[in-house]
Amino acid sequence: MIDLKPKAGDFRAEFELVKPNKLGVILSETLLDSMSGKALISELEQTLTSSGARHVLFNLNALVFLNSEGLNAMIRCLSLCRKRGAELWFTGGNEALSSLFISTRLNEIFTFIESQEAWMNLT
Repeated sequence: MIDLKPKAGDFRAEFELVKPNKLGVILSETLLDSMSGKALISELEQTLTSSGARHVLFNLNALVFLNSEGLNAMIRCLSLCRKRGAELWFTGGNEALSSLFISTRLNEIFTFIESQEAWMNLT
């Protein structure tokens, strides 16, 4: 039997201060449960506090799957960034993720940019 449902707990987030004031976050695998979402939010909060970054990019190129818990975490990350005076951008993502953002209309709330390079060139 083939299991087509992604398993929770496979989520990873890699944080890197790529320039002073710019924090890149590579999200990978699947974001399915509230525990992973809470860990992402907590790590983002700690990193924003310690780095002082005001520009955050979530790179979705390696993110395979996202459900409602994952979307909730993304919305909470956006709220956290706004409260801290930071801006959050998104880049990449597969066709299924793009469709999900469009169908939920989150593409109207989140700011997408074509690439990490374009984001790096923003002032």
